[in-house]
Amino acid sequence: MLQETSEAPPDGWKQSMEAGISGVDHTLSTVLVPLHAVRRDRRFAKDSSPLMGNGSGMNGYGGEEMRGQDFGSIDSGIETSKREPWGGTEELIGRMKGIQGHRNSCYLDSMLYTIFVQCSAFDSILTRRKLDGDIKEYDDLVRILSTEIVWPLRRFHYVRADHVMKFRKELEKAMPNIKGLTSEEKDPEEILSSLFKDVFKTNPYLNLINSKTGKVESTWLYHVVVDAGEWQGNIASSQHLLERSLRKDLTKLSECPQVFIMQLPRYGVTKLFDKIVPLEKIDLTPFINNTVFACAQCQKNPAELYCHECFLTKEALYGEVTFCAECFRSVHSREGLIDHADRPIPPPSRPSKKMTRYTFTLSGVLAIETSHYVSFVRSSQGRWLFFDSMADREGLQNGFNIPQVRECERVGPWLSLNGYQRLRSNPSSLPHDDPLVNRLLSDPYICIYTADQPTVTSSNATTSLLSKLTKLKI
Repeated sequence: MLQETSEAPPDGWKQSMEAGISGVDHTLSTVLVPLHAVRRDRRFAKDSSPLMGNGSGMNGYGGEEMRGQDFGSIDSGIETSKREPWGGTEELIGRMKGIQGHRNSCYLDSMLYTIFVQCSAFDSILTRRKLDGDIKEYDDLVRILSTEIVWPLRRFHYVRADHVMKFRKELEKAMPNIKGLTSEEKDPEEILSSLFKDVFKTNPYLNLINSKTGKVESTWLYHVVVDAGEWQGNIASSQHLLERSLRKDLTKLSECPQVFIMQLPRYGVTKLFDKIVPLEKIDLTPFINNTVFACAQCQKNPAELYCHECFLTKEALYGEVTFCAECFRSVHSREGLIDHADRPIPPPSRPSKKMTRYTFTLSGVLAIETSHYVSFVRSSQGRWLFFDSMADREGLQNGFNIPQVRECERVGPWLSLNGYQRLRSNPSSLPHDDPLVNRLLSDPYICIYTADQPTVTSSNATTSLLSKLTKLKI
């Protein structure tokens, strides 16, 4: 189908001249409209042509309430070929990009966008075949999620709301204990947990071991629990809060996970902290069971002791207060802290001279302001993007939401330790003319980290991650 237009065509649409169509006046701005973007004229609503569908892209699916609903003229269609995350950034940005919201779907839109648009850590969900113990809706859920949401999102950078509604309706069948999945706002944490555990039955991403009892608990998300009263001020970082939560629970990870999903402390719309900096890099080395790591001072010998008083009173990172025996004495003597008692770091079950460092990179953040969920995503090129599935709207009752993806050019530097320290020492240094920076630091809720390649060094040649991070200037 050919169409004259006075505007720039959407990505992927070809000019008639490029398409090599003869018999067309190429002096006019004429584009070849893809079949999936063609929508039936409402004036001919009685026409039941299967090619054009019912105007909502549902092809008869979804019941009476979806008929007559306008989702816009551009459909993301169905993509049957597996697609990897897009390698660029510019193509992801703009209006009608991301996942279109509809009927309180922002909890699901932001969640799916965060874990799939530029991250492949969860892709096994899209390709696993149905097993005997799976729910009866499993095949339909995987098919819709992969071919109508994730792969079109990665190829065309847009998913129309009716495809997400199909997924929500199948979820409603698969999770009857959760009411209102197609009409009400939900907590992404609750949905994520149910999807991983009950619907797709993925192996738990985290195996937490109690250092005192040895009991192992398997889970998919880690809930950070801290006492805000033990923290001075209203500004914290994801690393500081995570470490205090793990120490409070006497918990370590039995092995290094490939994915670490962290739910930051919050009670509904009530925030425990005014600002939380979701650091772009976190280091879980001291919290991986049976790991040998370096002394914070000499960076040569394995850490044997840590100072609990320094950890609490200085609000330091755990890796900054772990020392070999000699450095513990020299540091505390030099700083006049000889009354601080040392505490032993349990040695690994098998002695090793190799020291391994386990770091993670922030892939995305789900944020909530009042009751609306949005997401911040790190692109494959390291640029930060902001996604809102309901950024704007066209029309009224029968209109449709306009999703939008914007670049957050000033976010990155604030997600470093330097950025955190600067904010902590001078809260007014935050650029108040940039609402995206303020929104990310004010409303983070769920952080998704993916594992970096572990680095292994000998006891006389290790490098501190903390010294690397503090070199990031803003």
